[in-house]
Amino acid sequence: MKTGQHPKRHLRLVHRILMAVALAAASLGLSLAVSSPAQAATTTMCSATPVPAGWVVTQAQRDSASCGSHLLYWITNDLYNGMHICSATRVPAGWVATQAQTNPVNCGPHLSYWVTSNLYNGMHICSATHVPAGWVATQAQTNPVNCGPHLSYWITSNLYNGMHMCSATQVPAGWVVTRSQTDPVTCGPYLLYWITRV
Repeated sequence: MKTGQHPKRHLRLVHRILMAVALAAASLGLSLAVSSPAQAATTTMCSATPVPAGWVVTQAQRDSASCGSHLLYWITNDLYNGMHICSATRVPAGWVATQAQTNPVNCGPHLSYWVTSNLYNGMHICSATHVPAGWVATQAQTNPVNCGPHLSYWITSNLYNGMHMCSATQVPAGWVVTRSQTDPVTCGPYLLYWITRV
């Protein structure tokens, strides 16, 4: 018997078994297709009910014909860097707001946030969003032009012994505060910390 015949027979047998399983599943109305992730979508809804998890509001307007006394929301689950969303929904985890402004045309009574997930050292974000884990605020200042009613944070993940940070963000695990004082120029209403690695 030639070598290679057994593998071929084995493959034919596996193929027949798989075909039989597929036919049996089809006869029972089952699908063997691998489930795909939810597709990106955009739709509208009334503010009478909560926005579904994973979706954000991109516009909010009064439309009594559609929603009576409630706002009409345009919502999407398709996020991209630089897009704007309305403060009617929270900024998703892992994303930060780089601007926060009143924008009645787009967001009605809500603020309009420009969001990104593309973080880099030295960037500023608005306190409307949490500083991601592993990042600290090195400055915290009022900045109505960029962040409206929120504070503007300068953030970094580049930590080193003796650096200062603001108490607006948590001291990272493995680091301790060696000095603490008020410094409104650098940290606004927060304390200024000097930190070092344990």
